[in-house]
Amino acid sequence: MGASNNIDVVTTLIYETTQRYPIDYGFGAVLGAPLILAGITVVIFQRWSLRDERRYVGVSGKGKYASQQTSGWAVVPVAVYIVVAVLLPVGSLIVTSLSPFWSGKVDPSNFTLRAFERAFSDPTTVKAVTTSFTAAFITLLIVLPLGFLAAVALLQRTKVPGPIRWVIDMLSSVSLGIPAALFGFALLFTYSGQPFQLYGTTAIIVVAYVTLMIPQAVRPQLSSLLSTSNEYVEASTVSGAGAVRTATLITVPMARTGIAVASAMVVVLVFHEFAASVMVRSPQTQVMGTLLFDEWTSGTAPGVAVVALIMIAVTAVGVGLALAIGGRRALENI
Repeated sequence: MGASNNIDVVTTLIYETTQRYPIDYGFGAVLGAPLILAGITVVIFQRWSLRDERRYVGVSGKGKYASQQTSGWAVVPVAVYIVVAVLLPVGSLIVTSLSPFWSGKVDPSNFTLRAFERAFSDPTTVKAVTTSFTAAFITLLIVLPLGFLAAVALLQRTKVPGPIRWVIDMLSSVSLGIPAALFGFALLFTYSGQPFQLYGTTAIIVVAYVTLMIPQAVRPQLSSLLSTSNEYVEASTVSGAGAVRTATLITVPMARTGIAVASAMVVVLVFHEFAASVMVRSPQTQVMGTLLFDEWTSGTAPGVAVVALIMIAVTAVGVGLALAIGGRRALENI
């Protein structure tokens, strides 16, 4: 946003480092070191302040809910927010995408679908959409089970030793406190050479997404498990069920809402992700976020609007899946 006025922050300087050949990884590491220290400090403080999980446990397998009654006046600010933050921006994107070019004036007589036809006939756009879907699907397959196992391990009522639980907690939270661009830079340094050589492949994008999305997979599932007591699990154990059977019939169903929320958040954030993607992408490997950036820097306004609308459509599908899988409560927890 500030590039046109030469306004840089640390992460943009790190990105500029990757655009010069040979890449000065040492200089990029020096730029990123303060951000890593600050991020880890914030994560440690946040986890320390939320250390007592018993404050969030309900009884009889269900959490307690506050009254759903709200004032009628509460609709007014919500409606204003929806108009200003959703309807007007999306409407402007639709109008721009239907214009042959953007001149700042709206003329319905000139509306055309040429920008959509150009986008979907462009192999770069089709490949970026395909790569994004592939990376998102593989990321989901990896982070949801990992997130569930981490969430179960983080429960204080489990038998996981405290030091191991602390390590899992930190590893599942650290990407929240460190800029995604810095993670992308580190992954580019680690996986672009021997012995991995993943640069230019979808695999390095998946690695970046998994690294960034672990917290989004852990926290919703952990919240679902924390909101219920351990009574059902204890009853299953007393009845003779093993750990796998208990997890399949008791723990996973109790975490259904959290799993749905995690799935929706991962899909939405992956399709919108840019900072790490722009670090690890190659000219032959694009995703939706980097495609939008390229359209913005060298394309046309209608082209930018079309890509943005595709991303919005995917977001809507993700939210719809959350509602279908996790029920109405899933939307409240996103």
